[in-house]
Amino acid sequence: MKHLFFTSIVLTLALQSSAFAENSISTEIPAAEAPNSATAVTTGNAEAFKAPAFHGTYVGFFNGPGLNTAESGKTKDGSDIYVSNRLSVKRDLSQNIDAGLQARIATSFTSDGVKANNEYWRLFASFKKLASLGIISLDLIPRVMLPSTIVAHNSTMLPSPELIAAFNINPSDSRFSFVYTTYFQKYLYNNDSAALSNKATTFDFTQSLEANYQLGKTTQINVGYWPEYTSTKTAAITTTSNEVDVGMSWDFAKGWTLSPFIATEMNGLDTASIGKKMQANLILSGAFL
Repeated sequence: MKHLFFTSIVLTLALQSSAFAENSISTEIPAAEAPNSATAVTTGNAEAFKAPAFHGTYVGFFNGPGLNTAESGKTKDGSDIYVSNRLSVKRDLSQNIDAGLQARIATSFTSDGVKANNEYWRLFASFKKLASLGIISLDLIPRVMLPSTIVAHNSTMLPSPELIAAFNINPSDSRFSFVYTTYFQKYLYNNDSAALSNKATTFDFTQSLEANYQLGKTTQINVGYWPEYTSTKTAAITTTSNEVDVGMSWDFAKGWTLSPFIATEMNGLDTASIGKKMQANLILSGAFL
């Protein structure tokens, strides 16, 4: 489920998607020198006119049934199946820099019907190709997590910093591409007693290594590994996840991608069968502006 983060990152970085990677994560940067800008015909010394470039993107993460719990309509962890809907609106500030707001709303399918709840919204900026050396380039995305959930309200969470660094590796003349990404999230609170009573998260560090193989013009095979480390007000930092994702992506329309995959949680395999740790997920991502 971690690579979900990268797919949203990719759509934040550019108006394209790379399956399986927030978002996912094989990042392609538009080659146009001034993407999405309108340039008037020039005569004499007339200067080119560039219209403000606003973009809208959508990422829907369907957290589907566990392979052992499909009949009960539950995820592998026993929770309700849900879709994390992420709608971003951003504006280009320069060729490689943009900023905006990402709204997140989770739609859960429960026995009592469909329910919608806020997730953590984000303010973000993205710096594409901040550094480049041969086949390797760096994208940097600072974000602010907003306390837009009930849990955040009860824990007295404040707007909190988040930083994502993606190292894109694109060998020349190869169908393979790779992305190594690090995610740092620091949670801030204005009432330690309330945060302690709610066992609030204080820090989260996630890494990912993803490999993509281009099968054809519109299809890819994707494999990712996502170790995650978390600390709370009541527990020191621990390994909370070691997820492996295997799937594919299909660009079914211009700017839109469908990515089904199987997520397997490696933690706990010493006490549970692998079937109980596997879950079928799906990502729909694309741009509408």
